[in-house]
Amino acid sequence: MLISNYDKRKMSNENLKSRTKQFALRVINLVESLPHDMTSSILGWQLLRAGTSVGANYRAACRSKSNADFISKMGTVEEEADESCYWMELLVESGKIKSVKVSNLMREGSELTAIAVSSLNTARKSAKRRCLLSFCIPHSAFRTPFINRRSRSAVGAMGCVELCSAMRANGVSEKGVKRFAAISTTPKFTQRRRTLA
Repeated sequence: MLISNYDKRKMSNENLKSRTKQFALRVINLVESLPHDMTSSILGWQLLRAGTSVGANYRAACRSKSNADFISKMGTVEEEADESCYWMELLVESGKIKSVKVSNLMREGSELTAIAVSSLNTARKSAKRRCLLSFCIPHSAFRTPFINRRSRSAVGAMGCVELCSAMRANGVSEKGVKRFAAISTTPKFTQRRRTLA
């Protein structure tokens, strides 16, 4: 049975949702087992807040409406997972809990942080590629390409050769680069570039 890329992403999302929820439950159990003194209460409260928000923010990222929204929410996931590790380190170093008891949980927090960083890097590369392509792909086969405000300075300052090499550097396929090169030599596109420069 073949599994599509969409199904793989969906399974990966569900796996990560489950991991972040289990992380939150383990944090709750850890906070409940802390000694009942002022330091443990304050550090435990901070750990509880950060540890439980990892899963909530990941779920929100899965339902994001745009790439920018996804990047924002995954940034919060990264911060909260890293912050959870910090509070656990403080609890261990202050002698409130033994390192053996939290080592697995700290490792899971570090892995969740690394996953969030990787997702953020991928999303940022994708956003950069979309931004570069937003001005060179025609919206209709019957019209010349639309050039939006973000790309005016780039199109005005760069020539076709520079734009094509920038597109290649950002992972645009050779077919897309050739398509842009063919479009950019049309009289309307050239005239529009001159007015923007």
